Amino acid sequence: MEKRKHVLGEEHPDTLTSMANLAGTYRDQGQWKKAEALEVVVMEKRKHASGEEHPDTLTSMANLAWTYRDQGQWKEAEALEVVVMEKRKQALGEEHPDTLTSMANLADTYSEQGRWRRQRHWRWW
Repeated sequence: MEKRKHVLGEEHPDTLTSMANLAGTYRDQGQWKKAEALEVVVMEKRKHASGEEHPDTLTSMANLAWTYRDQGQWKEAEALEVVVMEKRKQALGEEHPDTLTSMANLADTYSEQGRWRRQRHWRWW
């Protein structure tokens, strides 16, 4: 990551990928605050370089939401997941795999908080 920053610059897509990978490693190790800080930087730089609608920006937002979920920061996670889901619906359609993943992530966030309602549609006769 440091070499790419030096050679390519901090906003180059390859540098941002390296930063995102390091953030993922931090997240996997349970170093939530390090992961979160780096993911915020990646997300903001991708927004600036490519726009908020770009698939890489949306992936960065989804990664940050995942880190928020891991820390129990439900409101922050939900807010990002809703944005990602809506933007993917608009750009890709409701049935695209990335959109469906976004929907599933939001559903998991609701479920983790106990925010679900079971409806039974079967009857025993």
